[in-house]
Amino acid sequence: MESVNIENGVQQICEHAFCGCKILPNITLPNSITELGGRVFELCDALETIYYDGTQEEWNAVNKHESWNGSGAITVSRSSGEILL
Repeated sequence: MESVNIENGVQQICEHAFCGCKILPNITLPNSITELGGRVFELCDALETIYYDGTQEEWNAVNKHESWNGSGAITVSRSSGEILL
């Protein structure tokens, strides 16, 4: 699996959804996301970038569990290259 694109309309990614996916280098989240559960991307060793289809303000408004990104070594950016986190 080289990438995952979550469809627009999805609002929540539950706890541990991608936990342990060791070969996924990137994922694209729609701006419909309102919540990211705990440890969604924990142990995702290859994951470097999350592409987010919304604005900085929309990203900031997403309810993110304090451990949503596991290790914390993930870049969140827009497809234009603008870094959000």
